[in-house]
Amino acid sequence: MENNGKIIMSKDGCTLTAYLAVSGNKPARAVIICPGGGYGFISSREGAPVAEELNKKGISAFVLEYSVTPVRYPKQVFQLASAVKHIRDNAGAYNINSKKITLMGFSAGGHLAATLATQWQQDYLYDLMQCSAADYRPNSAILCYPVITGGAYAHRGSFDNLLGGDLTRLDSVSLEKCVTYNCPPIFIWHTLDDTVVPVENSLLLISALRQKNIPFEAHLYPQGVHGLSLAAEITADGDNPDHRNPHVASWFGLAVKWIKNQ
Repeated sequence: MENNGKIIMSKDGCTLTAYLAVSGNKPARAVIICPGGGYGFISSREGAPVAEELNKKGISAFVLEYSVTPVRYPKQVFQLASAVKHIRDNAGAYNINSKKITLMGFSAGGHLAATLATQWQQDYLYDLMQCSAADYRPNSAILCYPVITGGAYAHRGSFDNLLGGDLTRLDSVSLEKCVTYNCPPIFIWHTLDDTVVPVENSLLLISALRQKNIPFEAHLYPQGVHGLSLAAEITADGDNPDHRNPHVASWFGLAVKWIKNQ
């Protein structure tokens, strides 16, 4: 039966919708989904359909509709951290394992997920959250064709929306510069011919993870447009044939196996 979701948190400009899996007595793993949209909108193709597919695999999912422009960084990071804390605090009610909370972000949502994964111990976030950093630390992250760098390969629209033209903060959100030894394990995938968010975004992050010996799994596909989501019929935009890519669609099964091995 299709799970249409239930709003469990709506405050401070964001909404968190739960899609809870039926997992019996054993607590399920949880995934918080951050759809993309260049920090200008929230892509519906990268939210509920992905959550429902995760449910079929016995994984509970939570879709975060975070603030977009004209709201600026770090508000979105605070919203995601608050979502992690809420789910962890209510793990019993949602029948999820509080030590198995994964972030999953697409495009700009990948940037948001990677920001919390790399910055969860930073003082600015502690000052915003006013609780132990362990309360909002993600246990792992899955990044799908993510926006990462503010450098030569940047998706400028995302950073314009996120920062409002304040380039003095660009280094703070160029995430290849933010990886620390406290970053959780990461699964990342991208297509080599992505013309919107170049694959160099993922390559730069992979290099940074490698330098810090952070566990990661990476999949680079030779062909595929940006914004593929599940790369299947369920997430295709109308009759757009570019959104159906059986080879790239393999990322989802690989990611599910990775989640269950964490």
